[in-house]
Amino acid sequence: MTRTSWWRVSGVVAALALITAGVMSGRRLTARVTPPRAPRTPPPAPTYLPVHRETALDRLGTLALPRAAAAPRRSGRPARVIVLGWDGASWHLVLPLLQAGRLPSLRALMSAGAYGNLDTIEPTYSAVIWTSVATGVSPTRHGVLDFVQRPHDRAISRMSPEERGKLHFYSNADRKAKALWNLVSDAGRPVLVVGYHNTYPAEPVKGLMISNYLVREYEIQGFDVHPQRAGGPAAGLVYPPTEARAVAAFHRPLSALRYEEISPFAELDKDVFAQWSASPPKMERARKRWDRLRRGYMYDEFHAQVAVHYLPIIQPALTMLHFQSVDWASHLFLGVHEPPGPAPFAGSRGRQRRSMYGHTVTAFYEYLDAWLGRIQAERDPETTLVVMSDHGFESKLDDGEEGIHDSAPPGILVLQGPGIRAGQRLEGATIYDIMPTLAVLLDLPVARDLPGHVLETALEPAWRQPNPTRWVATYGPRPPQVPQGTSETLDQGLEDDLRAVGYLR
Repeated sequence: MTRTSWWRVSGVVAALALITAGVMSGRRLTARVTPPRAPRTPPPAPTYLPVHRETALDRLGTLALPRAAAAPRRSGRPARVIVLGWDGASWHLVLPLLQAGRLPSLRALMSAGAYGNLDTIEPTYSAVIWTSVATGVSPTRHGVLDFVQRPHDRAISRMSPEERGKLHFYSNADRKAKALWNLVSDAGRPVLVVGYHNTYPAEPVKGLMISNYLVREYEIQGFDVHPQRAGGPAAGLVYPPTEARAVAAFHRPLSALRYEEISPFAELDKDVFAQWSASPPKMERARKRWDRLRRGYMYDEFHAQVAVHYLPIIQPALTMLHFQSVDWASHLFLGVHEPPGPAPFAGSRGRQRRSMYGHTVTAFYEYLDAWLGRIQAERDPETTLVVMSDHGFESKLDDGEEGIHDSAPPGILVLQGPGIRAGQRLEGATIYDIMPTLAVLLDLPVARDLPGHVLETALEPAWRQPNPTRWVATYGPRPPQVPQGTSETLDQGLEDDLRAVGYLR
């Protein structure tokens, strides 16, 4: 090839290279300016079907329990049923405490009754699950789908203050299905419902209902001591409102919390306790954890004191008492939890936080067990007692080394009393089975359109034979409710609480 031809060929190649580079550069520039957008895929709608997971109870196999005499067999129904909701209680946290002798009341209940896993649903929003427990139906039927009525394709943290101000909590007025307490009350028998999720506003019942929102400080501070007056802060917090003054007398402000009360839950120096109690919590995380710990204790103490006071007065056929503290403690302190035996939650948090809160989770389980023992001691022999949780906790932590239940780990279920088998291990129980089983124990008809089933393996055959299930086609819809009382707007305090325990992300 001549030198001239070579230069011509080289020039053509160079020109083609420049053109190609320019085209590719233009494509890259265009891609940077107007990137292609993938279509937004909405999250799949929840099925709300029970999720079956293995728990520590399954891995343990047969649980060695002391032999206990079965409850007296009766030909009639139990006069009363008491349901204690231990929000978030989990077998892998309960079992080491049982084996170490730290939960004697629960151990005695299990040895004389039936126990097992309680499969839950996804997502594990407590307000939704406890409403399904009370109604026996799916969230798509009872209408409570979250804590907050919000667009699920948008994070609350990305909303403006004006947008957040328009969000509202789901309330008792949103529930479209009848709850167990409605059926008992309609049958002319008294009920006592205290602190149960999503019971604001409190509804007309025969007996007493105390809303779970009553414990919030911003409501208590303006608590109406003249309940006869229409409206006001007391409206919707207690039914009947004539009991509002008596119920309010059991409330103590956080400033009244004594060091001796809270010291079992945290290793806190008296001087630090006095300093932190004298001033409102600051924004730092350490103070927020402490604030939620003491409020978790005070909330449960208030609910339990009120319930125990009214039990002999009302003599309810059905009692539903909810405890929140174990759930809050598990969310906030599992990263530093030091259980008996092997420690599956050995996080990397600082030594100071571990020394302060290493026994917090255990202390709250022991606290609930103490209340269980007190209620056991005061109940009559004709009362069936149920301890249950809406979900458990996972054996792993989130990125912040806090407790989670995103995969719907099962909760716990223990039943003991007339008609319940002693030492019976339950298999396959779900949150939808609680309503029909309690209906049978309370001599109520069971609706055929409920998704759950009566837990036959929990019932004593000798009791069951003369007490067959009575059936009804449906309980029908709940009449529409008109919200009353204080605003349910998502204020900053409520938002902080739910965000702190992982419900708003």
